[in-house]
Amino acid sequence: MRGEAAVTIGRGQILITEDDMARLRQLVRQGKMAPRYDQSHLEELDRELDRAEIIGAAKLPPDVVTMHSRVRVRDLDRGTTAVYRDSAM
Repeated sequence: MRGEAAVTIGRGQILITEDDMARLRQLVRQGKMAPRYDQSHLEELDRELDRAEIIGAAKLPPDVVTMHSRVRVRDLDRGTTAVYRDSAM
């Protein structure tokens, strides 16, 4: 994990690395070529990627999750913790 420091970014702001952008754009392109995929969700993802700000991996705030990250989520209401450690792709 990258640390537990809290960093505030603008509401609705999307930060993405160049590598993650390329991976997701490729998935969208592949999905659009196959009619069995949910086209409306692919279009929605495509629009979100259009408004994303591409930033170097070294400059990402420590609380931004990227593909292939290790993430620990704590439910403060329930006192439980979930850990995700596997690769997203």
